[in-house]
Amino acid sequence: MTQQTDIALADLGDAPADLPTQGSAPVVRPNIAEPATGQPGKEHLIAYTGLKGSAPSAPDPVMMDVTPNLPWDGLPGAALLVAMDAQEVVAGPPVLRSHVVRMKKIAEAQAREGLDLTGFVPALRKETEGARTELGKLTAAKAAAVALKTLTPSQLEGVDALQAAPRAEAHAKIRAAVERVASDALTKLAKAEHEAMEQIEHGSVQPTEADYTQATELSATLNLLPVSLAVPLLTKRLVENPATTGKGLGLVAAMIPLLQGKHDTDPQWNDPSSGAMMLLNQCEAVVRDANFYRGHMRLTAVHQLKLKVQELASDYAHVAGDERAGAFLAARQPFFADLGMAGVR
Repeated sequence: MTQQTDIALADLGDAPADLPTQGSAPVVRPNIAEPATGQPGKEHLIAYTGLKGSAPSAPDPVMMDVTPNLPWDGLPGAALLVAMDAQEVVAGPPVLRSHVVRMKKIAEAQAREGLDLTGFVPALRKETEGARTELGKLTAAKAAAVALKTLTPSQLEGVDALQAAPRAEAHAKIRAAVERVASDALTKLAKAEHEAMEQIEHGSVQPTEADYTQATELSATLNLLPVSLAVPLLTKRLVENPATTGKGLGLVAAMIPLLQGKHDTDPQWNDPSSGAMMLLNQCEAVVRDANFYRGHMRLTAVHQLKLKVQELASDYAHVAGDERAGAFLAARQPFFADLGMAGVR
């Protein structure tokens, strides 16, 4: 050795006793089982995670309102929410939210077809016009008698007695007319309610025999995949693709009971962190098409209109058609605008 080499080796210190003096040192594989599992001698398996950036990351989930009987933007604050138990909110990919918005907008535009009752108040006025005219004449006659200031209280009471029978007859005519008009409106609403109930009974998307066959085959493959891999793949297949294209919804509907069975019986799928519950919610949301929302929205609209017809008819009969009466508050409420009540004339 040269003098420089001797100096360098001296700086490194004495070599370990087990270090070979000649040839290459043997490769010693680190035992990763002990630090990983704490169980010496057992092999530690490391899952393959793939290359960084090999696939685009999933977008952050967004919240969406899938309540059946509410339009996307909700109903006005003054409206009455009938048949609404609770608001339903689902978290999912943005494309699912767009799908829900689209279906609800279509349903909202169609939910009130054939439910125009703006002719209700004009019909009340027309049917009660004769009786209201009679009452007006009687009221004018009484006012004229009082204006004379020559009649004694007993004589004025006599005028009231003479008018009692005609007034009662006019009130009876008004009540009968209001009942006829209200009955016609309620009959129309009853028919619409029956149609809405049938639409709801039929539900949303209905699977075909081919959909059930395909769902059975797809379900069988789930036994070969861990839930951590199955959920992302199914989200793409059953949620994102149908929400984007509008196709394959029958397969989604057929898969829902199979996924529910998997969730309810398999501990891995039942784990809240698995994402299986969220997948089921998203599948149910994507098969709620415009027909589904239209039936529920229409039923709610019918219930609202029925209540409005009953309340307005009761108030109208109570004041004998006198829309300027202080007790006739309906004339001052926008709540009854869709019945044709534009305010006090």
